[in-house]
Formats: sequence, structure tokens, C-alpha cells
Amino acid sequence: MNGSYGNDSWDGQTWQTAKLTIQNATETVSSNGVVTIADGVYSGTGNTNITINRNMTIQGLSQNGTIINGTDTNWIFTITSGVNVTICNLTFTNGIGYRGGAIYNHGDLTVENCTFTNNTATNLDQTGGGGGAICNFADEGPITTTVTNCTFNCNKAVRGSAIMNYCGITDHYIIITMTNCNFTNNTAQSIGTIYNLADNGYVNSTVTNCNFTTNTAKDHGGGIANYCGQSGSITNIAINSTFNSNHANYGGVIALWLNGGFINFIATSCTFTHNTANYGGAIYSSIWQGGSINLTAHFNSFVGNIASAGSAICREKGSVNATLNWWGSNVDPTKVNNLISGTVDANQWVILTVNATPSTINNGETSAIIADFNHINGGGDLVGGHIPDEVITLNIPWGSFTDSGTSHSFTGNTDAGVLSATFYATEGALNPLFNPVQLTATADGYTTSDSESAYISINPVANLNITNTANVTVANVGDIVRYNITITNNGPDNVTFITLKDILPVGTELVGVSSAYDILSLIPSGVELTWNNILASLGVDQLQPSMSVSILVDARILASAASTTLDNKANITYNLYPYFNETTANVYVNQAIVELNKTANNTRPNVGETVLFTIVAKNTGPSTASNVIVIDTLPAGLDFVNCTGGGVWDPVTRTVTWPAAIVANNGNVTYYLTALVNSTSLAGTNVTNVVNETHAEYPYNSTANCTVYVPKADLYIQITSDKSNPTVGETFTLRYKLGNNGPDDATNVTITIPLPEGFVISKIEGDGNWTITGNTITWTMNNVTVGDPNLYVSGWTTGPGNYLFSASIASDTFSINSTGVSPLTLKAQPTVNAATTTSTTSGNTVGMQSTGAPMVTLALAILSIVGGLAATRKKQ
Repeated sequence: MNGSYGNDSWDGQTWQTAKLTIQNATETVSSNGVVTIADGVYSGTGNTNITINRNMTIQGLSQNGTIINGTDTNWIFTITSGVNVTICNLTFTNGIGYRGGAIYNHGDLTVENCTFTNNTATNLDQTGGGGGAICNFADEGPITTTVTNCTFNCNKAVRGSAIMNYCGITDHYIIITMTNCNFTNNTAQSIGTIYNLADNGYVNSTVTNCNFTTNTAKDHGGGIANYCGQSGSITNIAINSTFNSNHANYGGVIALWLNGGFINFIATSCTFTHNTANYGGAIYSSIWQGGSINLTAHFNSFVGNIASAGSAICREKGSVNATLNWWGSNVDPTKVNNLISGTVDANQWVILTVNATPSTINNGETSAIIADFNHINGGGDLVGGHIPDEVITLNIPWGSFTDSGTSHSFTGNTDAGVLSATFYATEGALNPLFNPVQLTATADGYTTSDSESAYISINPVANLNITNTANVTVANVGDIVRYNITITNNGPDNVTFITLKDILPVGTELVGVSSAYDILSLIPSGVELTWNNILASLGVDQLQPSMSVSILVDARILASAASTTLDNKANITYNLYPYFNETTANVYVNQAIVELNKTANNTRPNVGETVLFTIVAKNTGPSTASNVIVIDTLPAGLDFVNCTGGGVWDPVTRTVTWPAAIVANNGNVTYYLTALVNSTSLAGTNVTNVVNETHAEYPYNSTANCTVYVPKADLYIQITSDKSNPTVGETFTLRYKLGNNGPDDATNVTITIPLPEGFVISKIEGDGNWTITGNTITWTMNNVTVGDPNLYVSGWTTGPGNYLFSASIASDTFSINSTGVSPLTLKAQPTVNAATTTSTTSGNTVGMQSTGAPMVTLALAILSIVGGLAATRKKQ
């Protein structure tokens, strides 16, 4: 329907055919149908004084935009018995009626998302009526009502300024649930914002997650009033609801009284604050003329309520179990003046507790703080529920609740009864006046006492920084390194005792310290120096924040450290800090590189000659080389003759070992070794002589070698004659062909040629040099290359017969003489007689005339002369 342009003659099925009035719409809608009301203000005839007699849903387009206004002259809806009506998204204002200024209900009613404001019920009848906004009246049958997400503001009635629930007939009942509703500034001239009245039958009323604020009733129940007469019964339950600043004469919030029947009231996890009354600032209970009351209140908070009798609860009659509640302090509520009036079971009660874990920390550390309402008097745990969450404030005189800056106070809301916070011990040096630190919790104006507070003991702490620096980062063997160990106190507290340990690594030796140590220990990683209290050793009473102390340690680098990094570790422990603090200074130690060089004075020695080897070990640095040991190994065929420098020959290993030496940077040591080439098997081969060196400052050996070559030749002689069978006295020439098949030249070659008796030399010519001694020719050549030098010897024989011509070969270069000498044998023929003339006619022979001296004698004379001359002849 739409009050702006609708028409009641239309069918109301669409917005284009909308009804004009609410009454016409509700009268024409089908059973279980829906009436949707457009935004607007609806009042007067057709929109008020409407009776609903069929099941339906009445809904506005919006809670604040769809308004039904009774104009303080009309009631709005009456719902007949037996119908089921849902009303939602409407605002009811200025409705006025005998019972229920906005809604008078006899049936089953659901109200959702509605606002009831300034509605009034005018019935002054004690036994009937009331309900400024809603009146549930079970005179015609049972009623079930559900009210959800609704607001009741400034409604008025004599009884039940917001809601009146009345059942007066046996077997009839009212069941009403109110959830997430707000009741504010409602006024009852006599009884209750909500008034549950059961003369007969029963009323079951449940309030969940609702808020009652500044509501008033002149007589009973500023919030909820429950009254039974005759044989009626009421069960009223309040759960997780808040009642603040409500007022009545009896029961600022809850009033229970009867003249018969039975009332069962249960309050769970509700907050009752700043409510006022003459009797029972929060709850009042009384029995006038029979009947019984059972009041149960657990996990509630009663704080700041005021009354002349029982600022929280006034019990005149009835059974009241009010255990496990928070009463605004840790004190026994029955001992607090006027907190509870009458006999009430309030033991056990909820207490405010605060704890710190851990309770002992170091300065600069944190502790977890828990403040809660989850414990009961005596310290036991609260079981079964918790009070509504509320504000707790934590306070400390030193430290902070934040990790930056300083905050001595922390306020927060509990969650399921618990408030968590963190304590930071970060306010500098400890103040002995505040150690241990007292942690108090305050809630609802109550602050935990000294015995109830938590205490955090703070251990003083100095954050020490240790540095260890070396005067160099790279050093050589033999250098002295100075380590400067400095300890600085970064606070916050003073330090009086520091144990210092410095570990000189393996490869160093202690030279000195600037302050005497207490203990020197050998450990696997080096030498450990310990100062039990370095401050005392340095004559310092205490190390204040921002102050430093230093100690110097000198150490010499040993040879074993070469080519390594030395890690000097220093560490401290001290009484104000439980942790191990260590620093390391690193120094790299240079290696010493020793280079070997080996040379020979003769790289082509012949068999039988000696070779002088020169061995030089040079240190190219940068460190000094110590324990330099040189070992030379002679190969087979090279025999040891002698050496310099104290070397020791070992014939078994064929090594010469020189004693350990120290060689400075850029220095050297020189050794000489003489060896004999004493094996023909070496001829024609390279012979390598290896020398090795080790020293402490380098992880590798140096090696050098020198190779010599032993020459090899293959000499031979072939002897030939230009005449194979010369006659006696006939001159012939002998050819001595000297050959070398190599592979090497032969040096200083000597050929010895013995001449047979009866051979007379007439002439010698050829290559090389020669001498004649008696019947022997010695032919020498300085170098015979691979080739064929020749010597020619001419002469004659003095008599007939066989003549053997041979020779022998010698040279400095070893010769295998694979062919050797090929001797020559000549047979001298007898001399022919002098010529004769034979007559052809007669056949006689005629001898020649002798013309002088005999021929043999003359030949010998000539040969002697020639021989004398030839003995010193040298080829030009």
C-alpha cells in the first residue's frame, strides 16, 4: 500500500495498484499474505484503530521511513486471538490506547526491527491493561510473542511502560522472548518497563542481549517487574543484558513480589550498574501473602547501584542464590555495608585478579600480564561462565606497557573475562624503590590491594658489547700481533663483575698482556687466558653505562700458522647478564714461498766424468721460511762424490739431505753436490736429478730438477790398401777409415795404429793429428762427428810374407764399438831378379849392371830420413 497515491479500490497486488490505507490492505489481504507499506507517515482513519483477524505479515519498506502515527488520539493495532501476525520494519509513535498504545495482542505475534516511541497506555486498572507500546493479554487463549531487534523509547503507562504481559486464566499462558532490544527512557507511573503479571496461568519471559537504560517506575521494577497473584506462575530469564541507570521505589531494575503463586527469576551474565531504588538498587524480592520466589543470579556484575536498603539486592522474602557474581570489589559482598539486604547466598563471589608471568625478569625483558574476572574468592577458577566483559586498568610505578616510550597505565576491555597486556622493563636503570614492580588492576573503582597485586622482580642488566680488533689483518710468520679487547657498557645498569676469556689460537705464542691474567690454560683450540674479574684487574669498581675498558694482548705468529687465518676469540660473562657474549678478531698469516733452482756445470758429461750440481733455495716471501729442508735424490748411475753445507749422503735411499735452515724473505741458501757418471748404461740417455724442499710456512713442497745428457758414440775403423799383394819394396797406401755411427759426436778420439815389423812408412796424410813412436802411429781427433774421417799411410815392406795391419780406438765419449776395427792382412811378394837379355837366338839371360849401393840398404836409409821427418808432422 502507498498512502501517497494508493486507492483502496485497487487490488493492491503491485505498487501501481497499491491500496491507500493500512486498514483496507489488512482487511483485503488473503490469509498468510503480506502487506507492504511504503515509506511515509500514516495516521488517522484507515491507518489507526485497526483490528487484525487473520494471519499475515505487515512490513514497512524501512524501519525509520515507514511510520504509523497515532497522534496521541488512537491506538494502532489490535490482534485477535488465534491469529499469527508478523510485524517488521515499522515505527510506531504516539499511539494511545486502553491497553497497548501501539499493539494490543491476543494472538501469536512476531515483531522485528521496529521502533516504538512515545506510545501510551491509559488503563489504570490494577488487574488488566497497561503496556505503553505492546500489551499481551491472554484472556482468550495462549499467546506467543517474539520481539527482536526493536527499540522502545519514551513510552508511558501506569504498568508496563514498554510491554505488559498479563495472564489471568488457568491453563492460559504467555511465552515472550525479547532479543537484541533497547529500552530507553520509558516511564511507568506504577510498575515496570516490562511488567509480567500472572494471576492464574503462567508467563514465561526471556530477555537476551537487551539494554535497559534510564527507565523509571514509580513503584516496582524500573526495568522488569514480576507479580503473581492467586495460583499464577512466572519464569523470567535475563541473559547477557545490561541494566544501567534505571529507577524504581522497589527494585531499580528487577522487582519480584506476589500474593500467591510462584516466581522463578534467573539472571545470567548481566550487568547492573548505577541503578537506584529505595529498596534493592538492582533487585527486590518480597512475598506478601503466600507463594514462593526462587531468584538465581550467576556471572553477573553488580556495580554502583544505590538504595536505602540493599544497594544491589534487597531480599525481604524468597530464596536468593547470588553466588559467582562480581560485586565491584574482592571483598565479601555480605560484609560490604548495605550492598545486600536480607538473607542472600553470595558466597562464592568473583574476584579481580592480576598475574605476571614470569614474575622475575631481567631489565629489558618482558612479562605477560593477565588480569581477569575468572577466579573466585579463595583463588579457585570460575567455572561455568564469566561475567560480562568490562574495562580494567593496569598501573605500574616503573616500566612500561608499550615497547616504545614509557606508559605506566594500560586500559582495555576484557575478552571472556580476561584482559591481556605486556609489561616491558624498559625504563632505564632500575629504581630500587620500585623493585619489585607492583602491578595493580583497577575495575569499577576498585584497585587490587597490596596482597592482591602482582609483583615483578627485575634483575639489573647491563648490555655489554665486546670488540676484539687486531692491529693488522694480514701478518707474516714471526710478526707480533696486538689484540685490543674493549668492553663497553650500553646500560641500562652498572656492572661490577665481568669474567673475560681470550683464546689465542694454535699457531701463536703469548708475548705479553697489559693486565695480568688469573688463569692460563691449554685447550684444543689454543691457549686460553682468563681474567676472573677484568674490572678488578684494571682497578675499576664498576662499569657505568656508556663507559668502556680495554686490555691489550700481544702474540707472536709461529711458522705453523702460515697460510691460515688466525681466529682470536674473546668472550665475557657477567653477573648482570645471563648470556654469553663473544667476538673474534681475524688475522691472515702470509705463506713463505720457497722456489728451488738446480743447475749443472756440465750438461753433457761423459761416462766417468763428474758433474757439479748447484742447488739454490730462494724464499720469495712474504714470510720467513723456517725448517727449510732440501733433499736431493741421485738416480742410479750417478754416484755421490761430495757436497757442501753439511749434507748427509744416504746410500740406501740415494739421497743427500741438508739440515733444516731458516731463510729470510728474499733470502736464499745454496748447496753444491758433485756426482760421478759411473755407468755405461747411462750413455745416450737423459739423466734427471730431482731435488725437493719442504718448509713450515707453506703447505706444499717445492721441486726442481736438472737433466744432463750422457753422450754415446759408435766408432769403428776400416783398413784397406790400394794394393792387395805388393811386392817387397813396392810402395802401397793404407787407408784407415774412422767411422762414427752416432748417435752423438765422439770427443777426444785416439786411434792407436801398431805397424808390423818390416813395414816402412813413406808418407802419412789425412784428417786429425798423429804422432809416430817407434812402430806405432797415434791418431787423435778432438771431435768425431757422425761421418768418416780418413788417415792415409804409405810405405813398403822390406821382406816378403804376411803383414797384419790393425788399430785400436779410444775416446772420451763412450763408444759401443759395435763394428770395432776391421784388420787388414797383406802378403808381400818376393822381389823379382834384375832384368837379363836373352838372345832369341841363343836363349841366354843377361843381368843388369849394378849401378851403386845395394837397394835394401838405400831404402832403409831413406825410410829413416822420412820417418824422422814424419814423426812431427801435423796436417796443415
